[in-house]
Amino acid sequence: MMGFMVAVIGWLASAIILFSLIGIEVRRHRQAQGHQYTENFFAGIISAGLYFLIALLLSIYMVSVKVSPLGPKDRRKVECTAIVLRTSTLGILLLGGAAVYSTIEGWSLMDALYFADYTLLTIGIGNITPKTHLGRSLLFPYATLGIISLAYFITAVASFTDQMRNLKLKWKIEEVRRPINNADTLGNTIDGPPTTEADRSQIATGSRVKGEEILRARNVRAAFFRRRRWAELGFFLAAWFILWLVSAAIFCQSEKEDKWTYFVALYFTYTSLTTIGP
Repeated sequence: MMGFMVAVIGWLASAIILFSLIGIEVRRHRQAQGHQYTENFFAGIISAGLYFLIALLLSIYMVSVKVSPLGPKDRRKVECTAIVLRTSTLGILLLGGAAVYSTIEGWSLMDALYFADYTLLTIGIGNITPKTHLGRSLLFPYATLGIISLAYFITAVASFTDQMRNLKLKWKIEEVRRPINNADTLGNTIDGPPTTEADRSQIATGSRVKGEEILRARNVRAAFFRRRRWAELGFFLAAWFILWLVSAAIFCQSEKEDKWTYFVALYFTYTSLTTIGP
């Protein structure tokens, strides 16, 4: 836990220092004339924001460790280090590919990152393409590794979702089975065969309660998966349409110089989200 505390302090201090330096540069920029913000300036803002986000997430995790009743096995499922590892691998491929192609093709870092992103996502927009022989040759191993890494990332996310679903179902069933454990305890208090009518009645009561609770647990499982399917379908449709419509509005505003209409932006975002490629 001490290591988490040191990490939180380090990330938070990095965010504060970087935000302070950015604030100093903004003040100098306002006093000077004719200066423009570069990509490095906005990259610094994004980096500082990510530092703060990491510190916040680590803090939330530290608090959850203290208050959560999860055991070590369930906590490993929640932590899901596979997602962290595969996300880091995908991020390294994106940034590394952008750096390499920026050097080889003479692109800006943002253009190279744009190319790397739509290449690994298999969108294939094609408005920025390698022109050199080396750049085109490197595309074969780069796209292959990137697409495989993306597939591993999606698999990790799907596995994590299944584990969280099963963990939630486990908690619900445990709540239902608590009376079963009480019935077992009740039956175990009788040593040997029942000798009195009271003993036989006690055992019969415990068996009846156990059967009812098992049936209830099965009903809980069936209802849980039924509600889960509809909830996941509703969430997917809502997220899809929100992302599609909002993204189209953003692109419509950002591409005013090219006179994009909202319909053109809808077309672009749809073909991008479906990886068809405009």
